Amino acid sequence: MTVDTKIQYSRMAGRLIDHVANGTTDWAEGTMEVPSTEYTDAEQWQREMDCIFKSLPILVGVTQEIPNPGDFRSLEILGIPLLITRQADGSAKVLMNVCTHRGMQLTSEPCGNQKLFSCPYHGWTFKSDGALRAIADAPKFGDVCEGARDLVQFPCHEEGGLIFAVLDADSDVDIRAYLGAMMDDVAKKGMDQWTYVGHRIIHGPNWKVAYDGYLEGYHFKAAHPETIEPRTFTNVMEYDAHGPHQLVGFAAKNVLELGDVDRDELWQHETKGFDFIRLFFPNVSIFIAPEITQVAQMIPGPGSDGKHHHFALSASDPARERRGRCSAHRDGGLAA
Repeated sequence: MTVDTKIQYSRMAGRLIDHVANGTTDWAEGTMEVPSTEYTDAEQWQREMDCIFKSLPILVGVTQEIPNPGDFRSLEILGIPLLITRQADGSAKVLMNVCTHRGMQLTSEPCGNQKLFSCPYHGWTFKSDGALRAIADAPKFGDVCEGARDLVQFPCHEEGGLIFAVLDADSDVDIRAYLGAMMDDVAKKGMDQWTYVGHRIIHGPNWKVAYDGYLEGYHFKAAHPETIEPRTFTNVMEYDAHGPHQLVGFAAKNVLELGDVDRDELWQHETKGFDFIRLFFPNVSIFIAPEITQVAQMIPGPGSDGKHHHFALSASDPARERRGRCSAHRDGGLAA
């Protein structure tokens, strides 16, 4: 963590202590009303998909879903079938899960381990890096220029246990630059070495409704009376922007116990009196706790629908892993 980040986090924690002591929160300048059409208008939704989700880096998976060479995960985002694969050199690739011959989906399996993918229609075979390896009955098919029919590959970047991609094969967006200083912080948490515990899919509302929920703690007492509210104050928050991304701070019920801590050193006490949620715009929320971390991946559906993937990672001994990655993906369960 850089000196500037330590200062920023310490100042946020200090403001949370002050809010609890003074009965305040991080106020906006005034009340804002948002028309419901912002969440339901079909034309606006399409603009959001074109200008945000198909143009900016988005989370497509977590490292621990595909830890070993040959591992893969398949999913669909915005109607685009994706195939995320782990290479022999340890790198990840994000490919279109579509045969370049006649557009057939290569695999319907949610995950697994294999070096080759064969199209179930005409038998074209591709390597896990997307290269076309073989054309069925090639002598009778005709000439195909080498590389001309490899799988479509999307720009991607993997760091800190997270795999981001831009769903535009021709994009020149610098993914790492976009993720910025917040990724520096997340990468130092070592989530790429944590144990994959489970995965759950929640079918929910428009992506902005879900994103809004991670931005506020006003709902804690009513919505989470037995889980979050007993340890965290309702409607006591602090916000800091990291470019398009946000760090949101929440005060725990014991935050005043940090009153005697040097304010410049408060950054070291995360989860011991306050919690941070890290949001990478537009579709990632990360809550890091001492023993368990939740990564939420918000995937827009058509119109007002949405799908939210929740991944649980554990920092403790791998023996705590209760369920294999594939079984978790197949039944949508989450063991935590």
